Amino acid sequence: MINHIIMLSTKNNFYLSSNFENINKYIFEFKVINLDIGSNTLKIVYRKKKNSSKLNFLFSKSGLVSEFRGFLEIWGTCSTSIDNLKHILVEVEKLIKIYNPGLIIFRNFYVKETESSYINEYFNNYNYDYRKWKTKILDIENYASTNFSKRFHKKIKKDILKISSIEPEIIEVNNQENFNLYLKLFFKSEGHKDYPEQKNMFKQATWELYKKHHKFFILKKNNEYLGVFGVRIYNNLASLVMIGRNKLLKNSIHSFLINYLIEILANKKIKYLDLTGFNPFAYSSKEKGIKFFKQRFDGKEILIPTYVKDNTYINYYLRKLFNFFFKRNKLADENWII
Repeated sequence: MINHIIMLSTKNNFYLSSNFENINKYIFEFKVINLDIGSNTLKIVYRKKKNSSKLNFLFSKSGLVSEFRGFLEIWGTCSTSIDNLKHILVEVEKLIKIYNPGLIIFRNFYVKETESSYINEYFNNYNYDYRKWKTKILDIENYASTNFSKRFHKKIKKDILKISSIEPEIIEVNNQENFNLYLKLFFKSEGHKDYPEQKNMFKQATWELYKKHHKFFILKKNNEYLGVFGVRIYNNLASLVMIGRNKLLKNSIHSFLINYLIEILANKKIKYLDLTGFNPFAYSSKEKGIKFFKQRFDGKEILIPTYVKDNTYINYYLRKLFNFFFKRNKLADENWII
């Protein structure tokens, strides 16, 4: 049985690391505020704006509030104690007064199901909206020790065999040149063409910072690039990152890469693989597909909700009005116009 407290401990929390801080400071040029919480230092990212240059991104994929007023982002906190949570929220309130951001967002806040109600109530007292979110984490040793015929759901096995049958070449990125190729392919792939900060990724220092805790792979057949996929490895926890695919391959590349990574991570003695989040109450066809795909894997579902505070006035009431007329409940970090 997977112990999610071990999986999501501060030891495995990449978002508390100096590497996470340096990537945000030197690649994206965001301000990182260090907040001491007990024996750990919380990394709070202050973004003046999303650095978007394309209006189609601004109006299609992001909350307008964050574009014009900036936001504070608190990543990967853990509900280890209510006292710590009180301290965090009080200190964040002080930062809100200093920076006056449009949005304040707690992302990947690890919550025990038994504690979620009183944590939600406490956030609600500070005017945060709650978005339920989950992730699926696999026990790598358990998967690696299981025969392939019994390792996966039949649809997952079918997808893996579909990619394996074409015998693709897998290129591990090991230098700046290949990393730049990886980025170009990723930004050309479905759903990533309007990525707002892509120009920052091609900085000379980017590869040096990312390679410390990331591995990237390019999937190729002859002269055709089929897709790219990456994994972040931080202590005992690996997490999927920056996956791009040829539109025709659909989810089959995801199945293939997860099976491929299980073997690699098992050899490195990494214990867990995080498939990253999904919406348990999916409303769009895309979100339903992501949820359905990840729930086909045998692993531990972990509650990692997002808490969002709208620190505006006019935009706040406009969004509420749009939600009322369109019978929906989009939060301030989501696009509410389209």
